[in-house]
Amino acid sequence: AIASAGPTASTWYFAEGRVGGGFKQFLTIANPGITACSVDINYLYRVDGSTSDSSKTVSVSVPAVSRFTESVNADLHFSELDMTTGANVAAIVSVNSGGTAPLCEGIVVERPMYFYFHSIQSGTDTLGTTREQLNDHYYFADIPTGTSGESFLSILNPQSTTANVTVKYYANGNEVAHETLAVVALSRGTFQPNNLNMPDADVAAVVSADKKILVERPSYFKDRYHVNGAASVTGATALGGDWFFAEGSTGVGFQENLLIANLSSTPQPVLISLQSATGGSAFTFAAINLPAKTQLIWNVNSNNDFTNHTDDVSAKVTSGGGGIVVQRQMFVTYHGQNGANSSSTIQTSWNALGVTDTMGSPSTHNAY
Repeated sequence: AIASAGPTASTWYFAEGRVGGGFKQFLTIANPGITACSVDINYLYRVDGSTSDSSKTVSVSVPAVSRFTESVNADLHFSELDMTTGANVAAIVSVNSGGTAPLCEGIVVERPMYFYFHSIQSGTDTLGTTREQLNDHYYFADIPTGTSGESFLSILNPQSTTANVTVKYYANGNEVAHETLAVVALSRGTFQPNNLNMPDADVAAVVSADKKILVERPSYFKDRYHVNGAASVTGATALGGDWFFAEGSTGVGFQENLLIANLSSTPQPVLISLQSATGGSAFTFAAINLPAKTQLIWNVNSNNDFTNHTDDVSAKVTSGGGGIVVQRQMFVTYHGQNGANSSSTIQTSWNALGVTDTMGSPSTHNAY
């Protein structure tokens, strides 16, 4: 076995991915170790219009103490400029230890994607999931549908037999819909909750399976808070009592929401704490009693009442009962400026629209 050092791992999984039809996808691989890593990328994909799955393995070498970028479009021969066809892709990225000496200690893998989809020009970036993090249950605080957005649930089954998957959607104390899917071995499956015409545009969800799988939720937003964009988030593998967020902003052009879902069978007391950039005693609290099977969209902008009007905030959401899951969405109109530097004497200004969606961390760590 290959020993992992710190937050690195020998295998990383991605349930979501797409190439062609306006989508351009990369895999970025970091090797922080002092020896080169031989890495195999196993693509599991289905071409639009096909009823059968395909696979392809590509091998790359990642030098020591470096970052490596692989084009998924180039590997699978799909151009993002070809709007007529594409393919849904899942991927397993693993260190190939055969014949290497000394062994590669481990890698870190992310998946950036850029796309033009439903008149939305944007991108997402997601950190992979390790073998130890695969699970048979996944929890989502928010599945935007209807007027809120277009969402998908992407399922990767990395096992050697079929995984039977069920998803249940909840809002206002009730199960509002459910659906099932059999995902064959070493393949990707997709739920499309927008097709269910649920009565609530934003719902929470629980995905369960009889095998350890991976579940991601990509969502596309059009003109929400006057912003177009997209975000993909991996489901939480357990409900918890503590959820931490380092990033957050309520300044001009930023709309920040905390999505809190109580997916337990009993009401949960929820305490929200905002921490300001000034530190010390600068914080604000909100106490909420959240009913069972219910989602709350908590507007951080409206509740940021720091007297020094600190826009940048971190957040901690806790529940004594431990039955919640929390995400943080930000809708952004960002105005940037590139100052003159050694390579350019020209100062440029630019604007960007986008959305981020992050699952809270259930604990803190000393390495990232």
